Amino acid sequence: MLPFFLLLVAQGAGACRRWGDFAVAAMLLLSLSGIWSYFHKTGFRNKQYPLPIQQIAGRILRDSRDVDSAILVDSTNSDPIALLYALNRQRPFLQTALPETPAGLTRLLANPQVRTVWFLRNTHDVSPTALNSQFQTQLRAHMTETVHPYEPYTPLEHFLMGSQAPRYFHELLEFRR
Repeated sequence: MLPFFLLLVAQGAGACRRWGDFAVAAMLLLSLSGIWSYFHKTGFRNKQYPLPIQQIAGRILRDSRDVDSAILVDSTNSDPIALLYALNRQRPFLQTALPETPAGLTRLLANPQVRTVWFLRNTHDVSPTALNSQFQTQLRAHMTETVHPYEPYTPLEHFLMGSQAPRYFHELLEFRR
C-alpha cells in the first residue's frame, strides 16, 4: 500500500503546489530521519533489530573458552541462528525450546569442567511453562550470576508496560563457578 499512498501524495502535491511543496518537504524530512535512525540503530520498537549480537558473541568468545563453558539461548524469543553466525559457528549451544535441553543442562551442571554458562534471553519470559525462568533458577542454584543488559526500554515504553516492567529487552546472563 505504501507505493500507492506515495503516488497519491505526489499527485496531490502536484495539484496543490503551495501545500504540496510543504507535504513533499515533510515526507523527505521524515524519510531522511528514518534512514538516519536505521543506520544509527535508534528508535526501533522491535528491539530485536538493533540487538548488538556481534558484541554479545564477542563477549562470550573473549571471556570464556569452549572447553570449560556452555551457551544456552532463549529460542522462544531470541534469534539463535544470528548468534550461531556471530559466534562463527565456533561454539555449540543449547536452545531452550528443544525437548532435550533440560537433560543437557543438567549434564552440563554436573560436569565440574564446565566453569561458565552463558544464557542469552529475553527479559519477558514467553516460553512455554516459563522455561527460561526455570533454567535461570536451576543455574542460580549452582553458579554465581552476572547480568549484562542490552537494549534499554525508553521511558515511554517502560511506562506503557507498567511498574513491573523490566528495564532492558535482552540479557546475557553469565553464570560462573
